[in-house]
Amino acid sequence: MTHLPWRMGALPGVTAHLARVNADLVAGFSCVWWLPDHLTRQSEVDDLLAEVLVGQDCVVVPGVEDDAWRAAPSVSPRPVLVTSADDGETPEWARNELDLSELFADIDPTPVTSFPRAFAPDVVSLPERIAEAVGDMSDLGDDPVATLTSWPALRGKLVVVRAWREPDRDTLRGVLVRLPAAGKEHGLASAERPRLLVVARVDDLPDVRGRIDPMTTREHWWWGVLGRLDTAVVVASVRPRAVGSGAAELRELVAREVIAEVAGPDLGLAEHLAMTWNGRMAGLPDAVRGFPCKQITVRADPGRGRDRPPNETRSAWNEGAADLWERQIRVSPAAVPDPPVQTLAWRGQHRALMPVIDEERAALERIFRARASMAVLAEVVQQRGREVPESTLVRATLELGPMCWAAETSRVRLSTSDRQRLFRLRDARNALAHLRPLDDDELDHLASVVG
Repeated sequence: MTHLPWRMGALPGVTAHLARVNADLVAGFSCVWWLPDHLTRQSEVDDLLAEVLVGQDCVVVPGVEDDAWRAAPSVSPRPVLVTSADDGETPEWARNELDLSELFADIDPTPVTSFPRAFAPDVVSLPERIAEAVGDMSDLGDDPVATLTSWPALRGKLVVVRAWREPDRDTLRGVLVRLPAAGKEHGLASAERPRLLVVARVDDLPDVRGRIDPMTTREHWWWGVLGRLDTAVVVASVRPRAVGSGAAELRELVAREVIAEVAGPDLGLAEHLAMTWNGRMAGLPDAVRGFPCKQITVRADPGRGRDRPPNETRSAWNEGAADLWERQIRVSPAAVPDPPVQTLAWRGQHRALMPVIDEERAALERIFRARASMAVLAEVVQQRGREVPESTLVRATLELGPMCWAAETSRVRLSTSDRQRLFRLRDARNALAHLRPLDDDELDHLASVVG
């Protein structure tokens, strides 16, 4: 079976997050959309922005760096050739004695640099670029923000600014704070006010938080966006389906749940484990360590940061190593020196196996009841010596432990396969109940009787 590559914007949690941002824009609010640094360095950020802007009458303001690249020299200066001080001729050691013109005919000798260039000194301000983007080059006067607010060309439009492309943070801050407020002060209806969508990293606007008017502007944080379903979608997209016996299917079920629990919101780690880990528990720690990730030190308080990353977690969040996942702050196990892999593996196994164990227990209960007398059933469900009514015996759930006791003491005779299945289920359930993940032998034994 061919698996389709996963796309960030199509993940369920991401889709819901983008819809919330879009809904606030449709309702007439300006928005600040706070993204972690690592996301703005990825190509997906443009796709996510496009999803948010669906159905919006918007104008995306070109970043200053775009203008700077057009204004700056396209290549680095050529190095000056060393020449003879006497006659201006090329010195003998530098002369070309071989004719290699045909060999290098198709190669562009122009040197290329990967270093970032400085912004061009004549780049226009943010208000001027907003005016240029809507095609109105009228004079903005002494108060550009007030002028923009009253411009017919901006009535009802959404102005999109990517803050990391704006070097003049003071001007950006002024536009963000004043433009939504000015539209309200001018008495414009919400549908006629120009709105802003500022997509920013935390360090792009460090002192604007707390100055944003919630009556005109909403904040959205890329925090808690991803959940278990998103991680599971990534795993399913890149990991081949199990083929073979039911035992192989059970092992694969466990492997997928363990990957999702171990990786959490770290989708890169989830993809890595899905493609490289063979599902053997003994190899899981090494598989996690094999994922390249910058090591961090972070202390996360699970009770804080429900709507945004707490300050002590923000650096790790910016690097994609921490996030809110399933209502808990999770740090990627690949980013810390001593990750709780066993605890996370237990959670994944518990989630995968407990429904299977309970279903198998129910099947064995039906077999057990068909072979047990009422007296034995009374012993199995006895409540600390109290007499148990017969009606209770019919309704009571028969747990694995008491059924094993009855089989061990020959009160009930089961077939060899049913007896083995009963004991395997009990052992697995007891291990998980004591917060211990099953090792590979235990998983193989369980899979052999369940599959």
